[in-house]
Formats: sequence, structure tokens, C-alpha cells
Amino acid sequence: MTIYKYFMRQINGITFRAGVCLMLLLTSNGAQGATLADSLNDWQAAFINDGVLNQGEFGWEYGYISNFTGMNGAYYGWHRSFFYWQQDSGISIYWPPGYVPPDVAWGEGGDSTGCRPPMHWVDGAYPWAGGDLFNRWATARRWTSNYTGAADISGTVGRYFDPVQQLGWDILFVISVNALTLDSPTIYSRYLAWNDSGLYNFYIPAVPLKQGYTVDFLCIPVTGNANRSYIRMNATIDISTEFSGSDLNGDGSVNILDLSGFSAHWRSEDCGDSNWCGQTDLNHDWKTDMTDLVLFSSDWLGRTFPRGDFDKNYQVDFADFYIFSGQWNKDDCDLDNWCLECDINRDRTVNLADLQAWISNWLISV
Repeated sequence: MTIYKYFMRQINGITFRAGVCLMLLLTSNGAQGATLADSLNDWQAAFINDGVLNQGEFGWEYGYISNFTGMNGAYYGWHRSFFYWQQDSGISIYWPPGYVPPDVAWGEGGDSTGCRPPMHWVDGAYPWAGGDLFNRWATARRWTSNYTGAADISGTVGRYFDPVQQLGWDILFVISVNALTLDSPTIYSRYLAWNDSGLYNFYIPAVPLKQGYTVDFLCIPVTGNANRSYIRMNATIDISTEFSGSDLNGDGSVNILDLSGFSAHWRSEDCGDSNWCGQTDLNHDWKTDMTDLVLFSSDWLGRTFPRGDFDKNYQVDFADFYIFSGQWNKDDCDLDNWCLECDINRDRTVNLADLQAWISNWLISV
């Protein structure tokens, strides 16, 4: 039996199979969108649990990544912070004069100066750097996943204090998966200039995770100093609600062309490492299998909005070009419905890559 006939036989039986398998999918994977981690709530819950905030509770660690070369030789990688501070500990904390320090913090150092940077508290972090770019310490808040699938990561980041009242230095905020060094590949970055008072939302959809993977939130000094650069940050990690649908080529219908693309990835694995196997891994479980076929079958011959149909009239025309041109070269598209969906590849910027994807459907109508 050819693979095409096999798929068509499966598709012809969707009335019963799709209903049963979809119910099994929902009951086995849990409610889509369920929260896996919440940096604020998890910190507070861990502390309330027994009055102590331990490393590793709810999967969170608080530490730093450094390229500092000290007396004990060179080290470069992840190090847990070892100093834990509470207000009733009788030890001071490195905190701006005139401001009330947090109740609890993880930091580096525990001598007479108290909890020093790099350090973390419930909704913030404080990086530290020496005298040059080769002597840097980045605060790194790390969550270890107990989930395999796609996750949506969202939150806010910005200065903890008004820069007019509390001057700091330039900081680069990045989110990475399995970060080992300051230069590890990132999935999100935000440059925070010394005088930037903005509080920015971030949203990264459908991030591939496996059990044991880490999601790392780093505040990295950009200049040779990070003195007084206190950063506000919170993050939520949810089971992904992103679903690109079965129209794999984006032409507005689920048809034989999409079946051809689907069959090319049949039985593929490690789909999280390859754009979800051309988006055929519809349930984001890292493989293209029968569950995905059921989802694909339920959409068979369905009508969708073609890629680039921004005004949702089932055709890509001059009206869409007008919308696209109005969003051209905009960035931070994750803050504005992906720049009215003109950021087609969701890299936060409307650029040539999106234009190329849009042109491929020029004057298509379904």
C-alpha cells in the first residue's frame, strides 16, 4: 500500500476516529494552556511552604553565569548562588539607600557586606560586572522543565527603580534554553539602556521543551559595570496554546499539497529541533504520528485564511498590501498582535522575510 493510499484510508474514517482520538488527546495531555511555572507565584509558594526559599523548589534555581577569572582559575558556566538572605537574619543587604529591601533574596557573598550581586528576589534581579567586558557576571534565573512539548513563555522586564532616581548601566536581558555561557543562543532579547524607564512585555510562543531542559532568564551587563542596575522581571511558562493548523503551505485550504508535506515527515521524531517537522507535529509532542494524522484529518478539505490575508476576506490583495506597508520595519511585534499579523514568521520584526512569505500568496483567493 502506498503512503498516499494509507493516508486517504485514514482520512476517510475520521467521523469516529477523530472524535475518539481527540478526546484521548485532551484527557492525556491535560488542559491546553495550563501553567507549568510562574516565577512570582512559585517563589511566594516556596517561601510560604516552610518559611525558607530553597534552591530547586518548583523547579527554580537562582544563580549566575560568569566569564570571570578569579584566584581559583577560570570558570565559565552556571553557578548557583550560595547566599540566602532574609530580613530577620541580622545581616545587611546590598540595596539602594532609602528603599525598602525585599523580604528574601538569593545572592553572591555572605560577609559583612551582606547579600551582594549578582542576586535575585521575588520580582527582580541584580547583575554585577567588574571593570571590563571580559569580567562579567550575569544573574541567571533558571527553571528546569518536567514537561515535553511546546511552551509559551511570557512576562515583563524593565528597570526596578526609576532611572531618574536610581542611575544604572546598560543591561541586556535574554531568554535562552539550556544556556551554558553568556553567549548561548537566545530565543528572546531586550536591550535596556541606562535611562530606559519602560516596562516591557515579552511573549515567545511554542518553545520546544523536553523534560530536563532548562529555561534561563539572564540579565547581562553590556558595559563594564552594572552598579545600581536593578532589573524587574517576572515570567510565566504555559503549555502552548499556539496551533498553526493543518494548512501547511498557507494557501488557504487543507488539500493534497498539505498531505504531500505531511507525508514527507511521517514518523519523524525530534520535531522540536526542526520547526516542529514542517509544522506537521500538530500537537507538539516532538513526533509526527497517528495523533497528528487525526488532527490533520479533521481539517481535511477545510477552508482557512491564506497566509498574508490580513483583513480576513479569503484573498491576498492590495488591501492586505496596504496593511502590510503600514507595519513595515516595525519591531516589538509581540506587543501588538504580531504587528497585525504582518510579522508572519514571528521574529518580532516586519522585514524582508515576512515580505517574501507574503508575496508567495499574492492574489491567491480561496
